[in-house]
Parts: sequence; C-alpha cells; structure tokens
Amino acid sequence: MKIFVLQLIVFTFCLSVSGQTMPKDADPRIWAKAWKIHKKAIVIDGHNDITSPMVDEDFNLATNSVGKWHKDGDPFHTDLARLKAGGITGEFFSIYVSGNSLKTGGAMRRAMDLIDATNREVERNPDVLISCTTAAEIRRAKKQNKICALMG
Repeated sequence: MKIFVLQLIVFTFCLSVSGQTMPKDADPRIWAKAWKIHKKAIVIDGHNDITSPMVDEDFNLATNSVGKWHKDGDPFHTDLARLKAGGITGEFFSIYVSGNSLKTGGAMRRAMDLIDATNREVERNPDVLISCTTAAEIRRAKKQNKICALMG
C-alpha cells in the first residue's frame, strides 16, 4: 500500500509539471487514478516569474508559448492553455523587484507595473482567470474551473 501511495504522489507531481500527457512507461491504471486525484485537488503553483516578460516583452498569457523564447534565450513555460492542462487552481505571479532598485530607484514603479500586468491578464481573460486573495475565493474558483491569479 505504501508503494502505491508513493507512486500516486510521484504521478500527481508529474501531472502538475507536465500537463496531462502520460509517460510512455507509466501504468495507465495508476496514471488514471493519479489524474483523477489531481483534477479534484486544489493545486497552487507558488512562484512564477512570467510577470517580468508580461511587462518587459508585452507577453500575453492567452498566447500559446510553445516554441517561444524570452529575450535572454530561455524558453517560455507558461500560458493559459498549459496552466489549464496542468490542472493548476492558483498561480502566484511574482512581484519581484531587484535589490538594485534600492540604489537606482524605481522599485515602486516596477512593482506597480507587475501588479498592473497581472490585473490586465485577469481582465482580458475573465473566462479563465480570476483574482483571489482568500482561501474561500480559491475554493470558489476551483468550483468555477478558473485559475486564481495570486500575487506575491
């Protein structure tokens, strides 16, 4: 029983990072059970830096990001389709401000731009995204099959 539970945990983790594509060597029965558990669970991604490209590169979350690259050469990993496919209930959009801004200024402006970009995505995609600040709002979003836009 312990091995089965461990397998479910591993498969549930794999689901959260890879969407719903079953690995070729996975046991379909275990995969189906894990996916069923995952779909019922509230799954929160605790940190996503996509807010910087949303501001700096005018990236829109509704855009399919497969095959797209950031200015620094790293691939995009986030878009609404991937979040939905991965069963994400809540996404913490990072409001990161560089420590250098303490010397150069602009920290408040940068933070406000990141918050504004996140809020604009919610406004542009009300059928998929909803702003949430409480556990009750997260549970409600899960029932509505929406993704919570959380910030931190």
